[in-house]
Amino acid sequence: MDKHASLKGFVMLLRNLENDVVQSAGKGVTNIIKAPEGAFDKFKAQAKSALSGKVDLDGLKMMNSGELLKTNIPEREELLGHLVLSRTINNVSGEAGLGKSTITMAVCAAIATAGKFLKWEAKAASRVLYVDGEMLLSDLKTRIKKICHQMDVNQKLLFMENLIFLNGELCIDGLPSLLTREGQMLLELKLLESRAKVIVLDNLTSLLPDADSADTVAMKAFLQWLKNLRYAGYTVITINHMTKSGARCGSVVLDTYNDMTIDLTAEIKNKERTGNTRFTFAKSRHLSASQKQGFLYRYDDDESGQTFTLV
Repeated sequence: MDKHASLKGFVMLLRNLENDVVQSAGKGVTNIIKAPEGAFDKFKAQAKSALSGKVDLDGLKMMNSGELLKTNIPEREELLGHLVLSRTINNVSGEAGLGKSTITMAVCAAIATAGKFLKWEAKAASRVLYVDGEMLLSDLKTRIKKICHQMDVNQKLLFMENLIFLNGELCIDGLPSLLTREGQMLLELKLLESRAKVIVLDNLTSLLPDADSADTVAMKAFLQWLKNLRYAGYTVITINHMTKSGARCGSVVLDTYNDMTIDLTAEIKNKERTGNTRFTFAKSRHLSASQKQGFLYRYDDDESGQTFTLV
């Protein structure tokens, strides 16, 4: 039976139940549970038969508010102050050349070393798996040297151990598209091997090569996978390009499940770029009004390493 026929049968069953209730109660349908004796049991048996092997019925549970309050559910952990929390999906967007990867790597370095980044500090060191679908290893090596140049010995040891890279150049066949289940399973395997808490996907254009702005079905499946990673306890950071008009590349559904979206834009004065970058919280579910205030920062890069300075 195809899905359309199955859906049609489900609708007809509900209509029959509705008719049974109307005839017995003389009123509109209030609840199919109150249908005449045997009607609900009939529906339950048919639903179980139709869903058998497709849905884990025992794994789909309901919980009322009283039960939820009594349940021991761990609070989200601050991995880098209130900027990066455990079990969240975060996105960094910006124009080409604004340093999306640079700032994300600096954030990851702070998480990996119990270090600081701009306004935020990590209380403990956590492992990060950085999936890079774009850079050459030679360029990546140069960036790593700059990041750790100003670290002390202990921080460098943590950095070398806890920031782990999965790069397309290291893969014989390249990184598979994360729109495929095979690509997703590969990353799940690498997450388990790395023992990372945080996974970075840099960037969505290179890691989702088959997606376009109209491909909402495939993109929704990808977003469901990100949600499943979050349910499993992981923190996800994605990097996405932004057009010159300020629109994020990719499907319109891309930001639906994000807990936080950060937009990086160049500061313009007198129609010229100042060299400063504006950091804006375009979406932030867990931040207070004061925490989500945007700001300007400046990035400098020389032989002594890299620095980020609030302006």
